[in-house]
Amino acid sequence: MFTAICRWFAVLVCLFSSCLSAAPQLDVYTVASTSSPASALALVLNRLTGGQLDLKQPLIQEAFATPGDYLVAGTTTPLRLNAQALDALLLRVGAAHWVQPRPGLLFWIRDMAHSQLVPGDQTTPWADLFRAQGEYWALPTLLPLMDLDDVTLVTPDLVSQGLLAPVLKAGQRYGDYWPVLAELSSDGTERWQLRWQLYEADGKGSALIKGQASGSPQEVVNQTMAAIADYFAHRFATPVTAQSALASPGSQRDEQLGWSGNTLRLRVDGLRSLDDVLAVQSLLAKWPSVSRSSIENLAGDTAILVLEAKTDQAAVISDLQAESRLRGDSTAPFIRHWQNP
Repeated sequence: MFTAICRWFAVLVCLFSSCLSAAPQLDVYTVASTSSPASALALVLNRLTGGQLDLKQPLIQEAFATPGDYLVAGTTTPLRLNAQALDALLLRVGAAHWVQPRPGLLFWIRDMAHSQLVPGDQTTPWADLFRAQGEYWALPTLLPLMDLDDVTLVTPDLVSQGLLAPVLKAGQRYGDYWPVLAELSSDGTERWQLRWQLYEADGKGSALIKGQASGSPQEVVNQTMAAIADYFAHRFATPVTAQSALASPGSQRDEQLGWSGNTLRLRVDGLRSLDDVLAVQSLLAKWPSVSRSSIENLAGDTAILVLEAKTDQAAVISDLQAESRLRGDSTAPFIRHWQNP
């Protein structure tokens, strides 16, 4: 009977381990919580730059005044931001972006007070805190289960000594996570200190960066994850180009052009550069008939614009027909061609 129970236990452990074989992918541009559009914009800008972008600079503050311009049209909860609109903003402020890769992190933390490894369950606050900050930075983050498979391979002393071979072997069941070895200590109050080292998940366990965080549990986790995100952004960020800001998958959905209530969807062709896109936005901002305009989609030299009428449709149509730089004809009134001055 005992042998049978052990076999069933082994089967269950194997099944559970297989469920953890792949690290989940977190979408940089999606904010799952019920955030306001402005806070969602700030969060995604932090994700894309590893927190390096100065959010107080004038161009970014202008973006916060109209955060809806950076949302995918029709998004509610979760909020999803428009990648091309954000690339255009980052291009204007001269910032690079870090979209991929978004490595998963597996924290092996030795609790120095009890000489044991902190488990990835709810017996302590650490697992949930790290998981939540991982979601903030779009970096899948977890602590090991510390079940029989883990404790057989990894001991507290091995973590303190920085011996990677058994850690890498134990981490295989969780998927492609980058290991972080850490020591956690407390002064007996609510003030904690975490000393950590990040390693690469390259089969060799190459040592990358190390750091130290102190404060409340939340402060410790925030400082640690911010430092790792900063490292990844420096390592993986790439320049934003006009081509990436103008590229967008998917059709332009011409059949949906026109009015819906006081909202007009308008197609504009002939946008050959980012300067043209910005010029159109600047032009629409000056129209007295429009309360707000945003770019819904960009593909090649074509944009789908969404205009909200300040008063009525007739005033917008009047401004549209009077504008010499947006040429069209009566057969396709909601398709215009941009003419450079």
